[in-house]
Order: sequence, then C-alpha cells, then structure tokens
Amino acid sequence: MADALTVAVVVPSYGRANVLPACLAGICAQTSPPTEIIVVVRHDDVATKTAVAEWTAISPLRVIEVRTPGLTAALNAGLAAATSNIVAFIDDDAVPRANWLELLLAPYVCSRVAAVGGRDILLAEATPSRPLSRGVFCRSTAVRVGHLHWTGRISGDHHVGFGPARDVDVLKGVNMSVRRSASAHGFDLRVRGAGTQMNTEIAFCLPLVRAGWRVVYDPAIIVDHFPADRPDRRHPTSKQRSDATHNETLAVLDYLSIPRRLTYVAWSVLVGTSASPGAVQLVRLMLKGSGVDSFATTADSLRGRGRGVWTHLFHSRGSEGRPPPPERGVDRNC
Repeated sequence: MADALTVAVVVPSYGRANVLPACLAGICAQTSPPTEIIVVVRHDDVATKTAVAEWTAISPLRVIEVRTPGLTAALNAGLAAATSNIVAFIDDDAVPRANWLELLLAPYVCSRVAAVGGRDILLAEATPSRPLSRGVFCRSTAVRVGHLHWTGRISGDHHVGFGPARDVDVLKGVNMSVRRSASAHGFDLRVRGAGTQMNTEIAFCLPLVRAGWRVVYDPAIIVDHFPADRPDRRHPTSKQRSDATHNETLAVLDYLSIPRRLTYVAWSVLVGTSASPGAVQLVRLMLKGSGVDSFATTADSLRGRGRGVWTHLFHSRGSEGRPPPPERGVDRNC
C-alpha cells in the first residue's frame, strides 16, 4: 500500500546556494514527510555545502559529495545512496507544494508503476522569496504530455499539462520519482554535456516503458519552478545544442524498433523541430527571418543527430542498461 512506502528526496545542487534553502524548506514542510533527504553536491562547491549544513541538524538530511561533473553523475550518486522504496528527484531551483510527496506516492499502490511525476509551474524572473502569480507565464495548456510520437518526436509540455493522471513515455526531471527496485539501469552515462545535460530524463524513462512498466504523469503533483535567467538558456552554445540533440537521439534510437528507427532518422533530418531543425524547419525559420542563426542551429542539430546514431551503434549499454520487468500477474490496485 502507498502508506507503507518510504521515500527519499534527492536534490542535486551546484552553484545555487541562494535558492537551495527554499527548496529544502519546501521538502521539510511536506504533509507526508520524506524518510530521507539527500543533497548531492560537488566536492569543491563550498558555498552549497555551507548553505546546506544548517539543515542537517533539523531534518533527515545527508550530503553526498561527487567529483565527476554533470547532472547524471549527481543523480546516480543520489540514487545509489537512497535506501527508501521510492526515490524522488527535484531541482534545487524548485519548491514543492505541501502535498507534493503525498500525491507523488499515491500511484505506487499499483505494483506495475515504476515512475511518477508531475507539473512544474514556471515562474520566470521570480525568486522563491518573491514569486509572481502562479502560472502567469503558462499561456496554454496541454493534455498530451511526455509523449513519444510514432516518428520519434517527443512532446514535452509537462509545465502546462492538465486533466487526470495518465500514463506517459517521459517525465521531467525537476519533478519525478522512481521505484528503486525498477531503477537498476540508472541514469545513462553516455549522455553528453556539462552541468545540466539536457534530455537525461528521456534516457531514463524510455527503458522503463520498454520493459513493461507504467510511467505516470499527474498534473496535480506540482512544484513551483524558478529557473535562473542564464545566458545559455536564452542563447545556447553550439556544443550545448549538439549535445542536447545527441542525448535525445540516443535515447529514442535505443527505445524504438528497427523500422521506427529508420523513420525517426528520416524525420529528424528532413523535418525536425524548431529546437533541433531538419530541412523543413530550416526553411520555416528562414522565412521568419532567422537567417544565419537558422543555418547554425540546423548544423548543430544534424551534428548531434549523427553523433547520437554513432553512440547508439557502437556504445550500447548492454543488458546492464535495462531495468528489470515488472512481476507478472494481476494487480487489483492497477
């Protein structure tokens, strides 16, 4: 039963000592308190270690240090350190609503549910101490969230989802959790990038779906998200664009059947998306007046696609990269 579950909350944090205390305060104020709180910090991040030190005396909090840079290493360290049934992940620039863990645990009453996540309310240009009106930047809402289309295109929209809880293909890392017994594959170390390492969640969630597990998104499970206004978010570098596309391509190719892989590669090169353009998107962007930037973005996208195909073909995770399947049988709670 859900009320018998224990939960560890993992917070990877690097260089954001100013916002981390608000995140920890939100975790400690839960209606369903966590069994463990694990903050993963870089060994040389003195400011973050100082900011979290005062919390160790008033909460079930541990600090785990890592020397390897990147989000994937931090997430895997937190996952390995947790002893609870469920491991929840939240970004250090997000603040969970008071019933976050209570709602997050509820779907796990079904033994075939491997991962559960929810919505992040984007509050750009706000701070945890001075938030703007909730949802002020959400101009639209979406029912189809975290969906892998037949072509291999992924619909995100976790921040604007609405409606009932439903099964999805992908969750968003700022607000997600996993059943520890289903997480033996861990976070994929083949992903590229420094720091955030975009699309890490895709490489984590799709193997669960492929193994037969349920991945559940419930928009009622909410965290308030205060993403920093960093230049690389508004104007990502060539390497960041290429790495993000590499990570998405690798995760999708690992998941799809051979015929659908061919479809995905053809679609991504010929069409693509506005973030990772192919030929059709390039024409559309040029008609909008993007000019040289469109060619640079498309070149980065195609470079990332090619590298993703290469990694998929020659650097397989093997059997250790596959989660165990759920137990067979009828679960009356599903």
